[in-house]
Amino acid sequence: MSILPSAFFAVIFVYFISVFAAHTWSGIRTRKLSSLSPRDLLNKLHPVPLREIEALAHAHMPSSEHSTRDPITIWRMLGEARGVSNMIENTEIMIALASYAERWNPADMQFDAARMRRDGVLFRRAAAHLSNSVITANPLNISLYAHEVASTYYVMSQRLRTAMNIDPQFAEPR
Repeated sequence: MSILPSAFFAVIFVYFISVFAAHTWSGIRTRKLSSLSPRDLLNKLHPVPLREIEALAHAHMPSSEHSTRDPITIWRMLGEARGVSNMIENTEIMIALASYAERWNPADMQFDAARMRRDGVLFRRAAAHLSNSVITANPLNISLYAHEVASTYYVMSQRLRTAMNIDPQFAEPR
């Protein structure tokens, strides 16, 4: 009888420890990135398939023809697991660059930096859903979340390029 409540409290305890650890890790990573110079941040960007991301982002727009590509092709266009992982790391770096630009030019960059942080939340959520959809082999969700990942990443990169006047090829494969 007393095993059930103790198991419940153990699960709750593990959950809260996990959330605390994830939050701490995220804070450490954010502080580490915020201490780097813009050039160092740009050098940390990973190569991603920008042309394919742009094509998927445009296919996600309401006025465009919806993509008729199969989910496997879309997954490959994003660079599969490695490409999505690179995009996840790049979004953190882009947010750090936007924060740096906000400190440098608060009047012009305040809105853009806040918008990029919100886009980063949307991107991470879509990337997590995409990963789960790939694991569960759900073709409809793979398509939906892959387009969402691509369009959010594309918008973030365009916003950063415009705001910071960065070379458009900054994250092309080398």
